[in-house]
Amino acid sequence: MQRAYTRRRDFKSSVRRCVSALPLLAITSLVACDSVVTSTQQAQSAGVVTSPCAKGPSTTVLTWDPISDPTARYRVYYGTASGTYLQTAGAGLDAAAATTYTINNLTSGTTYYFVVTAYDVSISAAESDFSNEVCKTIS
Repeated sequence: MQRAYTRRRDFKSSVRRCVSALPLLAITSLVACDSVVTSTQQAQSAGVVTSPCAKGPSTTVLTWDPISDPTARYRVYYGTASGTYLQTAGAGLDAAAATTYTINNLTSGTTYYFVVTAYDVSISAAESDFSNEVCKTIS
């Protein structure tokens, strides 16, 4: 499995720079949710107390900020250990141009870790590094 840090050098070419911006990822829930907190730092600055991982039902809704490239598409990766994902590099779950993705039927009692990448639709190998990682423990 190719790791994100080994691909970083690939983004020095002008072709790959178009997807070098990282999406900012957050977990929202289908249950009542007052607001989307996109990072622990933003949450703390807003006075919101956060835990390391969200907790909730098996349906998980991920949202992220779009990057500025209008041709960008997104891939979602997740797994049960931080930094280790079930999908291999370049084979994440395709979210197309959407900035939200729903994952259903996750296992109760398990903590899942999620990241998103942006990729260039015309050059599928041109994929960004992973976004910030978020996690959720399924109740």
